[in-house]
Amino acid sequence: MKVILLKDVAKVGKKDDIVDVSEGYATNFLIKKGLAQNYNKSSLNDLNHKKEEERKLDLKKREEAMELKTKIEKIILTFEVSSNNKEQLHHAITSKMIENEFKEKYDITIDKHNIKNFTPLKTTGEATFKVVLYKEIIAQIHINVIFN
Repeated sequence: MKVILLKDVAKVGKKDDIVDVSEGYATNFLIKKGLAQNYNKSSLNDLNHKKEEERKLDLKKREEAMELKTKIEKIILTFEVSSNNKEQLHHAITSKMIENEFKEKYDITIDKHNIKNFTPLKTTGEATFKVVLYKEIIAQIHINVIFN
């Protein structure tokens, strides 16, 4: 019996896969537990429509991420801090501070957890980090830490 999986099922298939399983397993387990639905023309049309909507949403998010990448890469965040004589800061520049700076000054929302290989900045100077905007779309953020 052919069914369309609604969720990932171990050793059977992934969500939205069309699989052929025994009739008893399909009716008594997969369909009963809400893990699958019968394969027919209507359910196939629903699946195709759903995949098309997901594809359109993915394209829209990719375009937005590319626009955001262009914006972010033009910006140089500058943090004015007080420091001691050895050019070391009294407090480090954290990813949360970078996230807040983008939000407050430029109305750009980034997630601090998406900043890759971030280490808090403890000295003055310039730094560059990568931030994941959407799937494989990655932008460079430029940071400049100076004395006030």
